[in-house]
Amino acid sequence: MTLFTGLKALDPVNGHGERLVYRGLELDEGKRSLVRFTYTPDCKPKNVLPFDFEMDWTTYTLTIPKFQMKQVSFITGATHIALQFGVLDFNFKALDYKLHLADTLVLAKDFAGDSLSFAVTETPAGLGLELGVIGIRYYQDIDGELYLLKAKEGVGISVLSVKD
Repeated sequence: MTLFTGLKALDPVNGHGERLVYRGLELDEGKRSLVRFTYTPDCKPKNVLPFDFEMDWTTYTLTIPKFQMKQVSFITGATHIALQFGVLDFNFKALDYKLHLADTLVLAKDFAGDSLSFAVTETPAGLGLELGVIGIRYYQDIDGELYLLKAKEGVGISVLSVKD
């Protein structure tokens, strides 16, 4: 079953054939489905970054408090990983959305930091459901220039958290 078919099936209001995705997302089960779904099977962010994430919805900040680069998975040829955090403010009824992004972090394999923090640069306006999302891309350094690696396992996205 696809994600949106599953969300429609959760609709407690409408009958078969008239169910709506946004109704399924009014339930905790629907919100959990957004977090559990595998959006990019060849590059699962939770496998690449096997850490606990902390989402502070009052400041729209994502923190990885116990980060260790040696635990990060790299694809063949990659020398750097780019991490992009954002809050997707999505009204599933009106199909209106806005993505609010934090600055991208590009980290070399020898990065020595032990924590990461991302804060969106613009606070969401409350269009609808707010989703904390992360994206991953890999790069290769050739003579001081970073080149994006275009492999199917080189791009990953995931919903980390849904604001209550």
